[in-house]
Amino acid sequence: MVLHAALVTRLSSACGPHPPHRMNEPASIRQTSVPMPQSSTAAAWAWPQGHWLGAIELQEVVACSASGIVYRAWDHGLAVPVAIKEYLPAQLAARATDGRVAPLTIEDAAAFERGLQAFVDEARKLAQCDHPALVRMLHLLQAHGTAYRVMPW
Repeated sequence: MVLHAALVTRLSSACGPHPPHRMNEPASIRQTSVPMPQSSTAAAWAWPQGHWLGAIELQEVVACSASGIVYRAWDHGLAVPVAIKEYLPAQLAARATDGRVAPLTIEDAAAFERGLQAFVDEARKLAQCDHPALVRMLHLLQAHGTAYRVMPW
């Protein structure tokens, strides 16, 4: 039970607000090409229940971490439940009001892109593996300025 409480605490803190220096930076150095939502929590940037990514319908947020958001979803094409992990690093990026994920500042753009590429590369490597200790990749989606790993639920 202690481990579970520690995990919940860690997830809650990862989904919390950004450090003030990120959200309060002058507009002159923030990326202004996309409008940002009012809330500063990763949970606020999650897609709503019922959002579709291709043939996959998102049902609920099950976790968020420093690197992204995990959803429980239903793959209507395969008729199976799936887990979706979205790359959305809370310290570097946010979902804009138009749905795209964008770096918080111009300075964060390079780190966001490196992290996104590593997220995609890791998914591709996992897709080549067949071992019970490793999560199986069913699909990799790239949309809305980010990437999504589709895994068995």
